[in-house]
Amino acid sequence: MKKSLVLVLMFCFSLVGCVTEKNDFEAPYDKIGIITEIDVEKNRILVEEKNTNLIWISLQENDSIENYKEGQEIGLWIDGLIAESAPPQAMALKIKIITQKD
Repeated sequence: MKKSLVLVLMFCFSLVGCVTEKNDFEAPYDKIGIITEIDVEKNRILVEEKNTNLIWISLQENDSIENYKEGQEIGLWIDGLIAESAPPQAMALKIKIITQKD
């Protein structure tokens, strides 16, 4: 009995090691919206979703605030939880510009 339990546990742990992380970001966006404000000091952008909800999105350290302009439509993936504030706040895992603003 103990041997079979140990074998099952070893098998389960070996399966966990076989999982690969896929970060190609081809899945649907967590949020889609228009950049309405840029906060350079806090390295974040205010995004208005299509259903008129606002959310502050903080950028990753390796992302530059200079890549974004007010009026751009973006799709983004959220890293972690969304803070329940007014407006809500979240950290971007990845941001993709859908439409460029000239």
